[in-house]
Amino acid sequence: MRPLQKAGADIPVLQIFGASFHYRCKARMEAEVYKGYAIWGHAIREHGDILQSERYAGSGTITIGSKFVEASGVLGSFETEEDAQVAGLAWAHAWIDSHG
Repeated sequence: MRPLQKAGADIPVLQIFGASFHYRCKARMEAEVYKGYAIWGHAIREHGDILQSERYAGSGTITIGSKFVEASGVLGSFETEEDAQVAGLAWAHAWIDSHG
């Protein structure tokens, strides 16, 4: 895996006339390049009962260049950030293998 962006880093989301607009990422994410696509596995902490252990929603995103290709939606609820991120990356690999 080759990381593209660190969690919590400013991420460009829009470019207009050469100016980039950024947001501060609150979710944890892991990224890599796969078959020319940038793929992202996301872990978003779920807000639940204070007595329950933390859980993370997992999802995946695929881009190529600066263009959005596909997003998974929520893939499930996971016990760890890493498990949620891995699920997002696995979904992205499978999507590219079947569509790319």
